[in-house]
Amino acid sequence: MYTENNVTSVSIFTFFSVTLCMVFGVTGNVMVLCYYTLFVHKGFLRVLAIAMATFDLLSCLVLMPLQMYLTLLTYMIRTPSDETCQAFWGLQMFVVCACAWLLASWTYEMQRKIFTSSQTTIDQRRVALEVGGAVAVAITASIPAVLISGVTSHVEYLQKPHLMAVCFVAQRFLGRPWVLVYHGTIAIYLIGVTCFIITTNMRMSSAVFRVSNSSSSLDFTASKDSLSLTDRALPPPPPPPISHSSIQMPPSKEEFNPLERNLSPEATTHPEPLSTVKFPSQLEPNLGKPVSAAKVASSLLSLPPSLPSKEETKQTSERSRCPDSSVPTSDLYQRDQSR
Repeated sequence: MYTENNVTSVSIFTFFSVTLCMVFGVTGNVMVLCYYTLFVHKGFLRVLAIAMATFDLLSCLVLMPLQMYLTLLTYMIRTPSDETCQAFWGLQMFVVCACAWLLASWTYEMQRKIFTSSQTTIDQRRVALEVGGAVAVAITASIPAVLISGVTSHVEYLQKPHLMAVCFVAQRFLGRPWVLVYHGTIAIYLIGVTCFIITTNMRMSSAVFRVSNSSSSLDFTASKDSLSLTDRALPPPPPPPISHSSIQMPPSKEEFNPLERNLSPEATTHPEPLSTVKFPSQLEPNLGKPVSAAKVASSLLSLPPSLPSKEETKQTSERSRCPDSSVPTSDLYQRDQSR
């Protein structure tokens, strides 16, 4: 059976635990608010994070001191007033429901981002609806807690250890519908929101794990294929560099105009240097115009004599050796053979 010493020990433990939660909760929520307000300028979960940190900061700054006050009253074996209990349970229900709704919204948006690639951002209207929905649900759920009358302290509950929790609730609040609605709302939020968050996080983690495994296996197979290809044969040698002699230069002025081509041996054996080559854009503008017949005839008459062929050179040398130039070359060859 619980005695006064047991109640005192439980109250002291609750006092220290609530103090630690208040210190760490206030510090962490202030850091989250500063980070998402000052450093994070864009993000589809920025507003949801700020709203959730605000509600948590409200719970740490308001509910924790109120919980400490109730703990001190319990430590002094005194029963707090009904108004204090109503305010405490109403604020607690408001903050718990709002944070649970925002956490569920956060999880749902993360699920949309992972499983639906097109839904990467949310607009301000959607964020406003989610935050407003969280506030509305929290207010609706906190109304039964505020309407509860005659809520007793922890001392009365601790003085009845022989009763189970369900039996105590059934005997204590059987004729009070608002109390049943209050406890039913807490049970729905604890069971429903917790199950939704757990299942959604499991789905997201499994999807991310599958994607990471598939990418790592693809990288491993690609590395194996590359190693096998390098072991089979060496890569082909690179193509030889292009020399400057194989580059075809644009035609010069003499090659472009056959009527003015220079057929002298010097021109064939000693080509013009590259600096004297003229490109088509530098040629005379009258090269592409039609030429009259008289001009063609005059240019043909002014052409230099062509070089003698090999046969003419041979005949000339034979005639120089033979005084009779009227005898053909074949007869001279036969005379030489008969001798």
